[in-house]
Amino acid sequence: MGNRDSNALGMTDPQVAVSLANHEFDPEWDTWTLSKEVTLDLDEVVSLLAAPLRESYRKVMKYHAENYSAKYCQGIHLGVQKFLNDMGAEEFSGTALRNYRKGLGRDNEYRLGTIRGFLLRWHDQGYPGMSDQASEWLEAVRLKGNEKGRAVSSMDPCDGPFDDQELAAILTAAPQEYERGRIDLATLACTLLLSYTGRRPIQLSLLRIGDFSQTMTRDGRRIDVVHIPRVKQRGRAPRAEFKYFWLASDVYRLLKTQRDAVIEQAEARFGRLPGSLTEELPLFPNWNKFGEVRSVDELQHALRNDALHVPTNDIRKDLKRIRVVSTRTGRRLHITPQRFRYTLGTRAAREGYGAMVIAELLDHSDLQNAWVYTRDHPNFRQNIDEAVGHQLASLARAFAGTIVDRESDARHGDDRSMRVGTSERKVGTCGSRGFCGAEALACYTCMHFQAWVDAPHREMLEWMLERRQQMEAAGASEMVMSAIEPSILGLRAVMHACKSRKAELAREGDAER
Repeated sequence: MGNRDSNALGMTDPQVAVSLANHEFDPEWDTWTLSKEVTLDLDEVVSLLAAPLRESYRKVMKYHAENYSAKYCQGIHLGVQKFLNDMGAEEFSGTALRNYRKGLGRDNEYRLGTIRGFLLRWHDQGYPGMSDQASEWLEAVRLKGNEKGRAVSSMDPCDGPFDDQELAAILTAAPQEYERGRIDLATLACTLLLSYTGRRPIQLSLLRIGDFSQTMTRDGRRIDVVHIPRVKQRGRAPRAEFKYFWLASDVYRLLKTQRDAVIEQAEARFGRLPGSLTEELPLFPNWNKFGEVRSVDELQHALRNDALHVPTNDIRKDLKRIRVVSTRTGRRLHITPQRFRYTLGTRAAREGYGAMVIAELLDHSDLQNAWVYTRDHPNFRQNIDEAVGHQLASLARAFAGTIVDRESDARHGDDRSMRVGTSERKVGTCGSRGFCGAEALACYTCMHFQAWVDAPHREMLEWMLERRQQMEAAGASEMVMSAIEPSILGLRAVMHACKSRKAELAREGDAER
């Protein structure tokens, strides 16, 4: 039998089937591309099966590919392959299944659970290969599920939730790594979205240009929102359902810059695009795949599925470029999308929310995963202000810029356009002439910020605290509101440093007299 890649760019072919993610594949070939993340090599399993079962496996897997997520199908495919290899079996007899369960042990019984539904569907559809005896045993047996929540309940410093200082350090380091050229704009945008929303990387990878809109708050103000696709909804195609999140203005400006950059690069390749097509462009593209598209017509076909969207593994790899040292381990912080998600659930539990609220916050379909955040949960500190209090070492880490005695001492201090702050008060000078998508509140964690000793930093603190209250009134989630905390922490560090510098200048003045 031949070995041909499915058409990843979505070109039509009347002979092919269509996966739930809208990728076309030929059931007769050995390679099925079901999504941008998953390509199955059918021969890995088919070659292990007895000849009468091979066509049955293809038909049952085709049904699953058309009706279930690509990742779910991949799990089944790998699970069946493991069963056949471990047991040296060519079929699914009741004896082989019972022996497989026994060999797995209680802690790994979930592996049999991974393929149980698939095998029962095989029997229900009447294809050769699953006996009534094997089906009855699978329906009756009780299997222990995979252990959930160990990293969360133990607050694992390598794989569990970030603590407040670690999260603040990441949100401070990411813009600095972008300024240094170690990460690109897309990685910075993904980092902020992961930390503020707790979404899975697959959800961010599915975002498109048109997923932004404006809405009105209860007090009549316009706010920017992003509509993030839901995933892991059994039988629902990607981008069939959405949840929206309110975006802080600095995050929105950053995402708008990313959006504009994607449109500019796409139009440099294809020319002016109609608005309807522009809105379908991925927010985080796979530019290598874009290079395979030769015309606007092919682009329209390709945008029918996720082929042009960034792979989630690329998001994970790019996060590793952000260098932060963990205060708990003293080693480089292990930054993963899952840890941002754990952090969101943990912070919600710390604020006293129950499993139902946390399940809604994390977009779970049931409560089985949400309970891990509320059971036997450690007593966390209530908020980042209390957590750091008067810990001067932590404050010092929060501020990455410098203190200058007067504006004229700053780099670019003679350029009034480089002043930073609000329209009512200026608090320092920006030492960079590069791109900055942030607003004044982000300056206090920026390495280019040169804070003036005599600036009205206390008034800025009051403005930030008021801003945080406005975010809460607008209905922002706890994780979204936490975005402002690193800036508050950095501002407190500046206030402390300015106070120390003023005292030092006073002593120098006394000595001269």
